[in-house]
Amino acid sequence: FRSRRFNDGGKLIVPVPGHEDAYIPIQTSTKYLGVIISYHNFEDASLKHRLQLMQVGFRRLNRWLTGKHCLSIAQRFQIWRTCIFPIFSYGVFATGMTQAGITKAMTQMTIMLRRIIHDHSYLTRRTNSAALASRNIPTPARLLHGIATGLLRSLAERAALLQPHDLALTITWDHLPDLAQRLHQLQATESLELQHPSLEAGFDTPIFQCAQCDFCTT
Repeated sequence: FRSRRFNDGGKLIVPVPGHEDAYIPIQTSTKYLGVIISYHNFEDASLKHRLQLMQVGFRRLNRWLTGKHCLSIAQRFQIWRTCIFPIFSYGVFATGMTQAGITKAMTQMTIMLRRIIHDHSYLTRRTNSAALASRNIPTPARLLHGIATGLLRSLAERAALLQPHDLALTITWDHLPDLAQRLHQLQATESLELQHPSLEAGFDTPIFQCAQCDFCTT
Protein backbone atom coordinates (compact mmCIF):
# COMPACT_ATOMS: atom_id res chain seq x y z
CA PHE A 1 0.00 0.00 0.00
CA ARG A 2 1.06 3.58 -0.52
CA SER A 3 -0.50 6.97 0.15
CA ARG A 4 -0.68 10.02 -2.08
CA ARG A 5 -2.08 13.51 -1.72
CA PHE A 6 -4.59 14.75 -4.30
CA ASN A 7 -6.48 18.03 -4.70
CA ASP A 8 -9.37 16.63 -2.67
CA GLY A 9 -7.14 15.25 0.11
CA GLY A 10 -4.88 12.32 0.88
CA LYS A 11 -5.76 8.83 -0.31
CA LEU A 12 -4.50 5.32 0.35
CA ILE A 13 -3.74 3.47 -2.89
CA VAL A 14 -4.56 -0.24 -2.66
CA PRO A 15 -3.43 -2.49 -5.57
CA VAL A 16 -6.18 -4.82 -6.81
CA PRO A 17 -4.90 -7.72 -8.95
CA GLY A 18 -6.55 -7.74 -12.35
CA HIS A 19 -8.26 -4.39 -11.74
CA GLU A 20 -7.43 -0.72 -11.34
CA ASP A 21 -6.00 0.42 -8.03
CA ALA A 22 -8.51 1.34 -5.33
CA TYR A 23 -8.27 4.83 -3.84
CA ILE A 24 -9.44 5.08 -0.23
CA PRO A 25 -9.75 8.59 1.30
CA ILE A 26 -7.60 9.10 4.40
CA GLN A 27 -9.48 10.71 7.29
CA THR A 28 -7.79 12.11 10.38
CA SER A 29 -11.05 12.39 12.31
CA THR A 30 -14.62 11.12 12.20
CA LYS A 31 -17.85 11.29 14.16
CA TYR A 32 -18.77 8.20 16.16
CA LEU A 33 -21.59 7.86 18.70
CA GLY A 34 -21.92 11.63 19.03
CA VAL A 35 -18.24 12.43 19.62
CA ILE A 36 -15.20 13.11 17.45
CA ILE A 37 -12.59 10.39 17.08
CA SER A 38 -9.22 11.69 15.90
CA TYR A 39 -5.48 11.31 16.35
CA HIS A 40 -5.05 14.73 17.93
CA ASN A 41 -7.00 16.80 20.49
CA PHE A 42 -10.19 14.74 20.30
CA GLU A 43 -11.39 16.18 23.63
CA ASP A 44 -11.74 19.74 22.35
CA ALA A 45 -13.00 18.53 18.96
CA SER A 46 -15.76 16.53 20.64
CA LEU A 47 -16.63 19.40 22.97
CA LYS A 48 -16.85 21.84 20.05
CA HIS A 49 -19.14 19.42 18.21
CA ARG A 50 -21.46 19.01 21.21
CA LEU A 51 -21.55 22.78 21.80
CA GLN A 52 -22.58 23.36 18.19
CA LEU A 53 -25.41 20.85 18.54
CA MET A 54 -26.46 22.48 21.83
CA GLN A 55 -26.65 25.87 20.10
CA VAL A 56 -28.87 24.36 17.40
CA GLY A 57 -31.20 22.94 20.05
CA PHE A 58 -31.30 26.26 21.90
CA ARG A 59 -32.25 28.15 18.75
CA ARG A 60 -35.07 25.71 18.06
CA LEU A 61 -36.54 26.25 21.53
CA ASN A 62 -35.55 29.90 21.80
CA ARG A 63 -39.16 31.08 21.70
CA TRP A 64 -40.05 28.99 24.75
CA LEU A 65 -36.82 29.60 26.62
CA THR A 66 -36.49 33.38 26.24
CA GLY A 67 -39.76 34.70 24.76
CA LYS A 68 -42.65 36.47 26.45
CA HIS A 69 -45.28 33.91 27.50
CA CYS A 70 -46.79 32.28 30.54
CA LEU A 71 -43.91 29.90 31.37
CA SER A 72 -42.09 30.79 34.58
CA ILE A 73 -38.32 31.06 34.86
CA ALA A 74 -38.25 27.74 36.74
CA GLN A 75 -40.19 26.04 33.95
CA ARG A 76 -37.93 27.51 31.28
CA PHE A 77 -34.87 26.26 33.15
CA GLN A 78 -36.37 22.77 33.43
CA ILE A 79 -36.95 22.76 29.65
CA TRP A 80 -33.32 23.77 29.10
CA ARG A 81 -32.03 21.21 31.60
CA THR A 82 -34.14 18.43 30.08
CA CYS A 83 -33.81 19.21 26.36
CA ILE A 84 -30.68 21.32 25.82
CA PHE A 85 -28.12 20.47 28.50
CA PRO A 86 -28.10 16.69 27.71
CA ILE A 87 -27.24 17.52 24.08
CA PHE A 88 -23.93 18.91 25.31
CA SER A 89 -23.19 16.47 28.14
CA TYR A 90 -23.73 13.38 25.97
CA GLY A 91 -20.36 11.80 25.25
CA VAL A 92 -18.03 14.54 26.50
CA PHE A 93 -17.46 12.85 29.86
CA ALA A 94 -16.36 9.70 28.05
CA THR A 95 -13.79 11.57 25.95
CA GLY A 96 -12.77 13.95 28.74
CA MET A 97 -12.50 17.75 28.74
CA THR A 98 -9.48 20.02 28.76
CA GLN A 99 -9.39 23.06 31.03
CA ALA A 100 -9.87 25.32 28.01
CA GLY A 101 -12.82 23.20 26.92
CA ILE A 102 -14.44 23.40 30.35
CA THR A 103 -14.11 27.20 30.34
CA LYS A 104 -15.61 27.44 26.87
CA ALA A 105 -18.52 25.16 27.78
CA MET A 106 -19.27 27.06 30.99
CA THR A 107 -19.19 30.38 29.13
CA GLN A 108 -21.68 29.19 26.51
CA MET A 109 -24.02 27.70 29.12
CA THR A 110 -23.85 30.83 31.27
CA ILE A 111 -24.83 32.98 28.30
CA MET A 112 -27.83 30.72 27.66
CA LEU A 113 -28.93 30.70 31.29
CA ARG A 114 -28.69 34.47 31.66
CA ARG A 115 -30.81 34.85 28.52
CA ILE A 116 -33.36 32.48 30.02
CA ILE A 117 -33.61 34.40 33.31
CA HIS A 118 -33.53 37.78 31.46
CA ASP A 119 -30.62 38.98 33.58
CA HIS A 120 -28.07 40.81 31.44
CA SER A 121 -24.86 41.92 33.11
CA TYR A 122 -24.78 45.33 31.39
CA LEU A 123 -28.15 46.14 32.97
CA THR A 124 -28.20 44.40 36.36
CA ARG A 125 -24.43 44.56 37.12
CA ARG A 126 -24.68 41.13 38.75
CA THR A 127 -21.93 38.55 38.46
CA ASN A 128 -22.83 35.28 36.81
CA SER A 129 -23.04 33.36 40.08
CA ALA A 130 -25.12 36.12 41.72
CA ALA A 131 -27.52 36.29 38.79
CA LEU A 132 -28.13 32.53 38.78
CA ALA A 133 -28.37 32.36 42.57
CA SER A 134 -31.08 35.05 42.53
CA ARG A 135 -33.25 32.62 40.53
CA ASN A 136 -32.15 29.52 42.45
CA ILE A 137 -30.54 28.09 39.31
CA PRO A 138 -27.36 25.99 39.60
CA THR A 139 -24.22 27.25 37.90
CA PRO A 140 -22.77 25.40 34.89
CA ALA A 141 -19.89 24.13 37.06
CA ARG A 142 -22.38 22.63 39.49
CA LEU A 143 -24.37 21.01 36.69
CA LEU A 144 -21.26 19.51 35.10
CA HIS A 145 -19.92 18.35 38.46
CA GLY A 146 -23.22 16.62 39.14
CA ILE A 147 -22.91 14.64 35.91
CA ALA A 148 -19.31 13.65 36.71
CA THR A 149 -20.06 12.49 40.25
CA GLY A 150 -23.14 10.63 39.06
CA LEU A 151 -21.03 8.75 36.52
CA LEU A 152 -18.46 7.88 39.17
CA ARG A 153 -21.18 6.40 41.39
CA SER A 154 -22.63 4.43 38.48
CA LEU A 155 -19.20 3.05 37.59
CA ALA A 156 -18.53 2.00 41.17
CA GLU A 157 -21.91 0.26 41.43
CA ARG A 158 -21.42 -1.44 38.08
CA ALA A 159 -17.96 -2.70 38.98
CA ALA A 160 -19.39 -4.38 42.08
CA LEU A 161 -21.99 -6.26 40.02
CA LEU A 162 -19.99 -7.34 36.97
CA GLN A 163 -18.23 -10.66 36.66
CA PRO A 164 -14.39 -10.53 36.60
CA HIS A 165 -14.33 -11.57 32.93
CA ASP A 166 -16.86 -8.94 31.78
CA LEU A 167 -15.55 -6.85 28.87
CA ALA A 168 -17.06 -3.70 30.41
CA LEU A 169 -14.29 -3.82 33.02
CA THR A 170 -11.71 -3.22 30.29
CA ILE A 171 -13.10 0.26 29.62
CA THR A 172 -10.98 2.78 31.51
CA TRP A 173 -12.39 5.92 33.12
CA ASP A 174 -9.13 7.09 34.70
CA HIS A 175 -9.71 10.67 33.55
CA LEU A 176 -13.07 11.03 35.31
CA PRO A 177 -11.93 11.52 38.98
CA ASP A 178 -9.56 14.30 37.92
CA LEU A 179 -12.28 15.93 35.83
CA ALA A 180 -14.72 15.79 38.76
CA GLN A 181 -12.09 17.36 41.03
CA ARG A 182 -11.45 20.22 38.60
CA LEU A 183 -15.18 20.92 38.33
CA HIS A 184 -15.44 20.87 42.13
CA GLN A 185 -12.66 23.47 42.35
CA LEU A 186 -14.44 25.63 39.78
CA GLN A 187 -17.53 25.67 42.00
CA ALA A 188 -15.44 27.07 44.82
CA THR A 189 -14.00 29.70 42.46
CA GLU A 190 -17.50 30.78 41.43
CA SER A 191 -18.49 31.28 45.06
CA LEU A 192 -15.66 33.83 45.38
CA GLU A 193 -16.81 35.86 42.39
CA LEU A 194 -17.19 39.49 43.54
CA GLN A 195 -18.85 42.55 42.14
CA HIS A 196 -16.33 44.92 40.58
CA PRO A 197 -15.76 48.08 42.72
CA SER A 198 -16.28 50.40 39.75
CA LEU A 199 -19.86 49.17 39.45
CA GLU A 200 -20.85 51.19 42.50
CA ALA A 201 -20.42 54.46 40.60
CA GLY A 202 -21.80 55.64 37.30
CA PHE A 203 -24.82 53.34 37.28
CA ASP A 204 -26.11 54.94 34.10
CA THR A 205 -23.09 53.67 32.17
CA PRO A 206 -23.29 50.01 31.06
CA ILE A 207 -20.43 48.00 32.51
CA PHE A 208 -19.23 44.61 31.24
CA GLN A 209 -17.53 42.41 33.83
CA CYS A 210 -15.45 39.35 32.89
CA ALA A 211 -16.54 36.23 34.76
CA GLN A 212 -13.01 34.79 34.79
CA CYS A 213 -10.94 37.77 36.02
CA ASP A 214 -11.18 41.36 37.34
CA PHE A 215 -11.27 42.96 33.88
CA CYS A 216 -14.11 45.47 33.55
CA THR A 217 -14.97 47.78 30.68
CA THR A 218 -17.67 50.09 29.32
